[in-house]
Amino acid sequence: MLIASMVGNRLDYHDLFDYMVRECPEVPVITISTRAESEAYTVYYESRQFHQILRPILGKRVLEICRSVIVGSNYRDDEEAEKSGEKGHILVVDDNAMVLRNIKGVLDEVYSVAVAPSGMHAFVSIGKKMPDLILLDYEMPEMNGKQVLEQLQADEELKDIPVVFLTSMDSKEIVMSLLVLKPAGYLLKPVDSQMLKDKIYEIIGK
Repeated sequence: MLIASMVGNRLDYHDLFDYMVRECPEVPVITISTRAESEAYTVYYESRQFHQILRPILGKRVLEICRSVIVGSNYRDDEEAEKSGEKGHILVVDDNAMVLRNIKGVLDEVYSVAVAPSGMHAFVSIGKKMPDLILLDYEMPEMNGKQVLEQLQADEELKDIPVVFLTSMDSKEIVMSLLVLKPAGYLLKPVDSQMLKDKIYEIIGK
């Protein structure tokens, strides 16, 4: 089995995948990526040799899919879940109740939305249901957005959850401090509804 992680990787896998198709057709290939990262390789997934795992995903789930591929049993992938009508799950973390209410109202029609008024509540929510993406307020008491993201990145099973910062501070210093953390993006408050939807679709594609 070949497992190729495309997470944050700018390599061109066409030569490798062509080689696997030509020389090792019996060897299953599993890719781990966002939908955007795997767009250039769509043709390969039409073959039974290639299997696509879309992130974010728990490490345990990756192992389950790998085992299923090895033994030749069926597994339910992200494409099937999407076709079955399951909504992408968004967690909004902000200490401002009005912001939580407004964003939930904007996204509720398309996504499953959970809200958390603090960083600590965010981890409780994640423990109940793994989000596909987190919208995270940068300025919060007790545990700010930077601390929340650092804690997520330190956890092997949570580090690949895309995080988009929400902030009302647009100074160069603040923006640079956000980018150092390598979030999936950031949006300035008050958040434009269409811009928010576009950013979410760009990241998780659903």
